[in-house]
Amino acid sequence: MKQQINLFQTDLIAGRQQPAILNYLYGLIALVVILAIFSVTLLFDIDNTQAEISSTRQELQQAQIKVQLLQVQHPKKQINTLLTNKIKQSQDMQNSLEHIIHLLTDKTSDQTQGFSRYLSAFARQTLPNLWLSNIVIDAQTKNLRFSGSTYSPQNLPVLLQKLQGEAVFQGKVFVKLQMKQSEEEGLSNKTDFIISTRDETQGDKS
Repeated sequence: MKQQINLFQTDLIAGRQQPAILNYLYGLIALVVILAIFSVTLLFDIDNTQAEISSTRQELQQAQIKVQLLQVQHPKKQINTLLTNKIKQSQDMQNSLEHIIHLLTDKTSDQTQGFSRYLSAFARQTLPNLWLSNIVIDAQTKNLRFSGSTYSPQNLPVLLQKLQGEAVFQGKVFVKLQMKQSEEEGLSNKTDFIISTRDETQGDKS
C-alpha cells in the first residue's frame, strides 16, 4: 500500500516572493525622495537666481537715475568761439614778439645789421676790367644776386674766391653763374654775368 505526501506549500512560495517586491518598492520610494530633493534644490536655485536678477535690475535703474541727475547738474559745455579766437590772437602776438626779439638780438641778421657790410665787401674787390652793375639782397632768406660785366672772364673765379674770404659771405654758397657775350655793338669781347648765392643756414626754410 503506497501513500503520497504533498510537501509543496504555496504559502512558502509567497513568503519567498514577498521580500523582492519590498525591495522594488523601497527602491521606488528612494527614487521619488531623490527626485523630490533635486526638485526642491532646483527651485531654490531658481529663486536665488531670480532674486539676483531683480537686485541687478534695481542697481542698474539706480545707476541710470544717477547718470541722468549728473547730466542735468553738469550739462555739456559749449565751446566759446570768442575765447578760442582770443587765445589764438594772443599766441600769434606772442610768436610775433618772439620773432621781433630774435631779430633785434641777432647780430648776424641783415635786417638789423643793414647791407653796408655787403657793399664794403664788394668795394674791396679790385679786379681789372670787371665791374658790378646790379646788386639784389633778400633780407628774409639772406640770399643775394649780383650782376656785372668784364673784359676778362678769367677773373670771375678770382672774384668768387675773394668774396668767400669775406666775413659777410661766410656760410653762403655760390649756386648760379650765368655768362653771355654782351649784345652791345662794338663790344664783342665784353662778357655779362649774373651770380647768385644761397645761405646754407637757411636752406631748409627757403
